[in-house]
Amino acid sequence: MSASRYPAPPASLEPEWRGASVRAMGRVRRVRAALVDFIAQEISGGIVLLATTVAALLWANLHGSSYHDVWEKTVTIGSDSLGVSENAREWVNEALMTLFFFVVGLEIKRELVVGELRDRRAAALPIIGAAGGMIVPAAIFLALNAGTASAKAWGCRWRPTSPSCWVSWQCSDGAPRPD
Repeated sequence: MSASRYPAPPASLEPEWRGASVRAMGRVRRVRAALVDFIAQEISGGIVLLATTVAALLWANLHGSSYHDVWEKTVTIGSDSLGVSENAREWVNEALMTLFFFVVGLEIKRELVVGELRDRRAAALPIIGAAGGMIVPAAIFLALNAGTASAKAWGCRWRPTSPSCWVSWQCSDGAPRPD
């Protein structure tokens, strides 16, 4: 008898049983190796992003109410009395986007300090592009809304109830704006 805590299969089944086990482990190893190879490629993040975008577009357009229902589900972190309860849309807008921009900021700082952008000449084009990405949309907004009351809200994206940017509320005269 073997030292294993599980009994050995009957002798008549052992060749089939052992072969199936080896084949299953071989499949698991091949799938794991393929997954590791996929993740190691630079393009893998783009492929996953594209696939999830297509899936979300299909889901939102084919099963509209179920998509909307997911965003309206209330998610609570903590207990009802001591926790924070928001719908899924608010968690993404407030918590996950804050985390995302924090990580992006850390990556930019790393590139500027020790990465490829530590040379001023190498960093000039990305800095000009980033500034243009902020200035051009604001200029377009101001051009389209010149002379109207909403022209003062060119810097506001968030709702006035958003705790992460209550200061920007002042630029829209305090009038609530729809999302």
